[in-house]
Amino acid sequence: MTTIYTNTQRRTRELGGYFQLECDRTKERLTGYGFGDSIRLQDSRGIAWRGEALTCDSSSTVTLRSDDGRSMRGFLQGTIVSLRDRKGEVWRGYVS
Repeated sequence: MTTIYTNTQRRTRELGGYFQLECDRTKERLTGYGFGDSIRLQDSRGIAWRGEALTCDSSSTVTLRSDDGRSMRGFLQGTIVSLRDRKGEVWRGYVS
């Protein structure tokens, strides 16, 4: 008697990839990686940003905080990211 084994794996669709963001007014850039709910970015001045992405329905809410106390929030839908900081500056970009 021969037994056939099958390997069944479930793959979950988690956020992840290379983030590239740019401020609309100042053209300052944020770049870095994120996977799952953890995101780590660095701006053009070398300041580190850490954050999380909470998934709800088809979009995710993104919250980032810098080492010097600044923060920004926004959403990620598909590969498009749009954030707003406390000063009202809009940051847009994508995840590849």
